Amino acid sequence: QQEKLDQLSLGLSTEGLSQILGNPSEESTPTLWGADGLTHKTIKYPKEGVELDLVQKADSSYSVNMITITAPCKFKTLKGIGIDSDAQSIKSAYSDYIDIKELSESQIVAGSIYGGIVFRLENQKVKSIFIGASAE
Repeated sequence: QQEKLDQLSLGLSTEGLSQILGNPSEESTPTLWGADGLTHKTIKYPKEGVELDLVQKADSSYSVNMITITAPCKFKTLKGIGIDSDAQSIKSAYSDYIDIKELSESQIVAGSIYGGIVFRLENQKVKSIFIGASAE
């Protein structure tokens, strides 16, 4: 099952996105990425603590490619982890998926850096949650 943050998920259309969050307050200029040969743009909802990387599809529409949330976002993962959850809760909830090589005081990776969830920590509490591929 694909991870979500409440209703936010990878592959979500811009229409679906506007139903959940409305219109973004910031949007970058679409840019062609050499890494994947696709056109990306970043949209931000600072008041909600949400930043999204969108990728252009064959029909020219965009869909969610990567998700990052920070405070004050209240969204939670399918396993109930959100901003300010503690490191132990993550380790319990995602015990089968934690990448030990990527484990540190400042981050816990569930899945892999090629596609999964990255929990960034500060003082053993979640500061941000990233879903997507963070490495090529």
